[in-house]
Amino acid sequence: MKKKEERTRRTIRAAVFVLAALLLCAAAVLALSRHADRVMQTGGRGSPPILVIDAGHGGLDGGAIAADGTKESDVNLAIALRLESIVRFFGQKTRMTRWDDSAKTDIISYSEREDLKERVQLANTTPGAVLISIHQNDFPTGQPHGAQVLYSPWAGSELLGKTIQTNLIEKLDPGNRRLAVPAPGSLFLTANTRCPAVLVECGFMSNPSDLATLRTPEGRDAIAQAVADAFTNYKKKYDGVAVRKEETAATGTADAPATTPAPAPETVRKDGVLYGTQVLATGKTMSPKDPFFAGYVPVEIKGTRLNKYVIGHSTDEAEARRLNREIRKKFEDSFLVRIEGDSVTRIQ
Repeated sequence: MKKKEERTRRTIRAAVFVLAALLLCAAAVLALSRHADRVMQTGGRGSPPILVIDAGHGGLDGGAIAADGTKESDVNLAIALRLESIVRFFGQKTRMTRWDDSAKTDIISYSEREDLKERVQLANTTPGAVLISIHQNDFPTGQPHGAQVLYSPWAGSELLGKTIQTNLIEKLDPGNRRLAVPAPGSLFLTANTRCPAVLVECGFMSNPSDLATLRTPEGRDAIAQAVADAFTNYKKKYDGVAVRKEETAATGTADAPATTPAPAPETVRKDGVLYGTQVLATGKTMSPKDPFFAGYVPVEIKGTRLNKYVIGHSTDEAEARRLNREIRKKFEDSFLVRIEGDSVTRIQ
């Protein structure tokens, strides 16, 4: 009888041990599942990004036209297709805003804004999207050269932009002194996408040396490969950031608050007064991303005959004077000004 009771107790203990082990396993699986879900939501290792590649312009919109008749839209598409094939070969999921140069509508119905809206919608409706838009630069003279990346205000964009800029310089053009810069708010594509987004100006259609590279299959391949390598490096860096955020959340430690983008120059004037260095007065309207400004963000003061452009601006006159000393190394004919409303006054 005692032996039978002892066997019963042993059986019960064994059953309890097995049940406890099963409960522990179940809890571990549930915890891992929740961790994976959180990583998916932060865009980390559980959520591989989908690369949306935009070949700028296209169809009825040829973009910039080189002196020899080369269309920017053709160059953009060739580089974009090469980029897509390279990253897809290594298992990257992609989406293209266009695969060819066919027109989606007739010339009467065509709207550049509607075309851009469709591209933005594709990026915004793609889960885990990262947008790279391929473009070329242009200038009235042939001197400006070199690639430059513009990045959106969305988290991750600056890292992507700077990674691509660095790679393009190191691998293709060590003499290029351009920097990746924030895209102006007037740039519809980067201003309206809700994902990491950059616009890559691969070179100048107006520069003979850049154009020679942009026209050849070898040059286009090299550009596409440099951008693809940079995107791979970006994924590794950004994945690390996402994982560190996830680990911080798991330990209950609050993240540092996100950095708020600096306001546009027009919104930071104190009592309507701003100081800066005037570098240009012209009868035409200049784009804020124009390479003439060497990466500085200009303030435009429109006049009846001339538009004036001021860089190195600050509400602090002493700071503006300090910036002026640096600016004059590149813009010898520039001078310090005081801006009040639409009035620009030269100061000593």
